[in-house]
Amino acid sequence: MVRKLPAVESVAFKLVTWSNDAGIPPPPRSANYSKLGFTQSVMHSWDLCRIIESAKTLKCFTSAIGGRQYPGGGHPMLHVTPILKSLWIHRQTLEKLDLDMESQKPRQ
Repeated sequence: MVRKLPAVESVAFKLVTWSNDAGIPPPPRSANYSKLGFTQSVMHSWDLCRIIESAKTLKCFTSAIGGRQYPGGGHPMLHVTPILKSLWIHRQTLEKLDLDMESQKPRQ
């Protein structure tokens, strides 16, 4: 829904989790926002990638896991390589990148 609002430039999520009932992921380069932020959130890498890729022009991206757990317990495993590949799409426009991933989290 947010991606269809032409004047929205910045979207921030705090304490967000992804639901399988969220519907169809946004198509690549379909959203007008240029600033994305996720703090204290539990997102699967695949879902995070789809949101990053949905921006037409991404200028600023912030992501901090912040010790969140899944509702049923356990910590998310972040696959960093796909996230970096999704950010690479925006390499010509990305001006600010802030990734905060805890060191005890397994990375792939």
